[in-house]
Parts: sequence; C-alpha cells; structure tokens
Amino acid sequence: MASLKESLINNLPLALTLITGVISYFIKRKYDMIDKKIEKKYDLFYSSRMDRFNDFFKNYSTCIESIKTISTTAVANGKIESEKLDRLIYYPLSNLHSSYLQLRVYLEEYEIPEFQKIVNRLDKINGAISRTYFNAEFNDRTSESSLFSKSINNYLKMRNQ
Repeated sequence: MASLKESLINNLPLALTLITGVISYFIKRKYDMIDKKIEKKYDLFYSSRMDRFNDFFKNYSTCIESIKTISTTAVANGKIESEKLDRLIYYPLSNLHSSYLQLRVYLEEYEIPEFQKIVNRLDKINGAISRTYFNAEFNDRTSESSLFSKSINNYLKMRNQ
C-alpha cells in the first residue's frame, strides 16, 4: 500500500498536467468551433450582401443606359411604341426596385436614404418620360379626332352644295 501511495504522490504532477492538458484541449476545440461558426455566418452574410450590391448597381447601370437610348423627340412626338418604351424603361426600373428591396435587408439604417434617393430619382425620370409620352399620344389623338371632324364637316359641306 505504501508503494501505491508513493507512486501516486510521485506521479501526481504528471497526472495533473495530463488532465489539465486534455481539458484545455477540449475547451480550445469548443471555442474554435464557435469561432468557425461565427466566421461562416459572417462570410455568408458578407458574400450575400456583396451579391445584392452588385445586382443593384448592375440594374442601376441598365436603367441609366436604357434611358440614354431613348430619343426624347420620338417620345415627345409620340412616335415610339408603348411596348418599346416599357422595354426600355419599365422593366429595368422594375428590376432596380426588386434589387433595391433585396439590398435593403443588408443595409445599415444610415445607408438606406442614399439608395432610396437613387431609386426615387429614376422614378421621377420615368414619370417625366411617361407624362411626355402620354401627353403626346393624347395630343395626337385629339389632333386626329379634330382632323376627322374637319374632314367630315368638309364632306358634309360639299355634299350640301
């Protein structure tokens, strides 16, 4: 019995070191796993945020380029078809709105107004183009109807003579 006591006393520092090392190893592994999980979440969030930024700016540049291709005289004279105007403005603007809503999830509160200004400005441009187009189309219709009524009146006058 004395030899067992002596051997435990002599090996106690080694046993405590070994037990402390094993416990420390498992604690370190646990914290490493927690850190990896946090890092993966951050990487996924950051990657998704960058994808949304890229989509927004791609759709923004598409809107700007499509607006640049519109002939203002053709719109003012109503000579552009509404389907073509929709393809040039409405669909890219709709895509921009969609990408803005997706991006908004990832934006900080102080960033939202700046992106909202961009979308609002393009909405105003779209509204101005639409008003110009529909005013021109309305003016064409009224001028056509007035030409039609004038030609009917002229026909009736000639017939009565």
